[in-house]
Amino acid sequence: MGGVIRLVCAARHVPLLTVAPLSLLKFITGSGRSGGDKSATPLAVYKRWNVECRSSHVAESYGLARLGAMIVQPGIDSFPTDAMRQVLDVNRTRLDPNPGTS
Repeated sequence: MGGVIRLVCAARHVPLLTVAPLSLLKFITGSGRSGGDKSATPLAVYKRWNVECRSSHVAESYGLARLGAMIVQPGIDSFPTDAMRQVLDVNRTRLDPNPGTS
């Protein structure tokens, strides 16, 4: 499925960014280590953005959407944490603005 998504994005010149799981976890929780606690991610999303998530998968999806929004629209979150800024800086440099042209 990932290959199909990459091909479609490249064909339509849609920027695509693959975010490492630990990088996403750092963006959401402030730490790249979960320690196996799946309840930490939904709790961090609730504390940070006041959004209730019923599972860690939903919380990670929401965090990924926020990360993407902050890359595309930098001023969307007025007070990013230091960990969030670090993840944003790394991933901004990895985003290919012209997919499918290389």
